Amino acid sequence: AEQMIQNNHYNSELVRSVAENVTTRWQQLMYNAEERLKLVMASTNWFKTAEQVCSVLESLEREYMRDEDWCNTEKANSMDKVVYMTQMLNKHQEQKEAFLKACTLARRTAETFLKYVHRNIHNLGMQVTTSPEAQVKAILETLLQQENKVLEFWTRKKKQLDQCQQFVLFERSAKQALEWIHDTGEIYLSTHTNVGENLEETESLLEEHNEFKVTAKETKEKVKLLLQLADSLVEKGHAHASSIKSWVAAVDKRYKDFASRMEKYRIK
Repeated sequence: AEQMIQNNHYNSELVRSVAENVTTRWQQLMYNAEERLKLVMASTNWFKTAEQVCSVLESLEREYMRDEDWCNTEKANSMDKVVYMTQMLNKHQEQKEAFLKACTLARRTAETFLKYVHRNIHNLGMQVTTSPEAQVKAILETLLQQENKVLEFWTRKKKQLDQCQQFVLFERSAKQALEWIHDTGEIYLSTHTNVGENLEETESLLEEHNEFKVTAKETKEKVKLLLQLADSLVEKGHAHASSIKSWVAAVDKRYKDFASRMEKYRIK
């Protein structure tokens, strides 16, 4: 057309009109093709995302349904339990944020897909045999049900993990109290059996004993708090109630025995 016009075609206006018509039709075709491509891409993205998210939710549901003593697994016993439980709780929180983000992404990709469906139907006159909205709505409803179910199981596991963390912290405090009695208290009593051969020695030993009692008071307070905490945890129906009671009995008995012998030495 350009060559014909440059060569002074006798009907240049008609040539120019035909050329402009071809250009307009070509541009419209390209626009339609781009819109259809966007629709196909949005469709692929939506169905792939929905399938992946539903698969992840099913996997998490199976994982969260497991009723396990998380602080007594092989892995927990092979490392510092307090550190392990902290890692487990952090991972559990991250999982929640990740699957909620994935569900939000699925809903957004659904919106994008339907947006391009509507544009192709209303702007380009695309014919559809089935309603995409109904299909997308059904999948989103299934996804929402799964999301709520997983959230429910997530909350249940969170409670289990919280109780495991409470227990391992309690267990560590109980062990520390017993270790202090064994490593410090018992050594003091075993090395302080005589009461001095004269007044000066006796007064010195009594003064030393009173100073040691100040040190021992910290453990006494810890034991007192442990007993109060144990009562509170057991009262609330803790999953590790029997183990807590066992630790309480051991610490209580050991400390009472130690305190009794301390008092006898003081009286002497």
